[in-house]
Amino acid sequence: MLDNAEARDDYFQQMLHLCQKGGLLLHSIFFLPTKHMLRRSLVLCAATAVLAAAGGCSRGDVVATVNRQAITARELDKRVSFFELAYGHRLKGSEYRTARGQVLDMMIDEEIIIQEARRRRLLPTSKQVDAELKRVEDYIRNRVFGGSQRRYEDGLKKAGLTRDDIRRYVERQLMGDMLYRQVTAKVTVTPQEVRAYYDKNRAQFREPEQVRLLEIRVNSREDGEKALQELKAGADFKAVAAKYSTDPLAKRNGGDHGYVTRDRLVQEVADVAFKMKPGETSGIFQSHYALHIVRVEDKKPGKEYTFDEVKDNLRQQMLQSRQRQVFEAFAEELNRKARVTREE
Repeated sequence: MLDNAEARDDYFQQMLHLCQKGGLLLHSIFFLPTKHMLRRSLVLCAATAVLAAAGGCSRGDVVATVNRQAITARELDKRVSFFELAYGHRLKGSEYRTARGQVLDMMIDEEIIIQEARRRRLLPTSKQVDAELKRVEDYIRNRVFGGSQRRYEDGLKKAGLTRDDIRRYVERQLMGDMLYRQVTAKVTVTPQEVRAYYDKNRAQFREPEQVRLLEIRVNSREDGEKALQELKAGADFKAVAAKYSTDPLAKRNGGDHGYVTRDRLVQEVADVAFKMKPGETSGIFQSHYALHIVRVEDKKPGKEYTFDEVKDNLRQQMLQSRQRQVFEAFAEELNRKARVTREE
């Protein structure tokens, strides 16, 4: 789980933005990682949006129909409860009101997909559903409930859910997966297309030089001199950074920026850091906004990846992108033909 409410809220908002921007259609089936990166990204968007959509209307009301198939408020509420269970977190406030219409849109899209899967008789076997159900429950139990079966079962009860509810969600996930695979089965990428993309976009396959950088940032030379004296006396750089640095993050991470490229740093800091050798600590130097002391822990030279090094991953990425485009066009056509009525 994300460690604090601020981080979770920021993460949820980013995922909502991705859903809104992408207009993706398989996104409301489920949210856990699967073998296919496309489905993983689609369903993750759904989980985020659904989390933001609690409460609303009476449980028996019909909120929409899709080709005469009703979607009820009870179904929506249960889906909300499931995602809240799976994330171990409940959002409150304006997100609920803002996102409810988006959630309903997602459930409508899902129902259109499921109806097409049923029409094609794409139904998973009980064995497939059982295996996926186990994976899902293991994931939630370990991620949210610390591996405790008792706490997981208590969580189900508090959410008003049963294993049959989760089994239905899993079955719909698998039906969507089966339809996706069938629709995109003939999509291909040739070796020539992969090579052409590489040759045209070689800059994407260059990794710039990086340094592992620690920094102390101060506003006065007096503080800089004190910090530098302690470093020369053998004090730990991170401890000194936490003590003197004006950067709020340094209080928590000791001024450790990790590996950074030149373009991630202000010019004055980059000019000093990228001339240093691993293990060296600079003196005090001035940038346009502060005084700095930096230490370079390690350096990674720049590298350009050859075609042979990237071709397999590149082909897979191109294939997934092409499959996504094909399926999105297919799903848009299904939506165009569907008879959908919204009641809210």
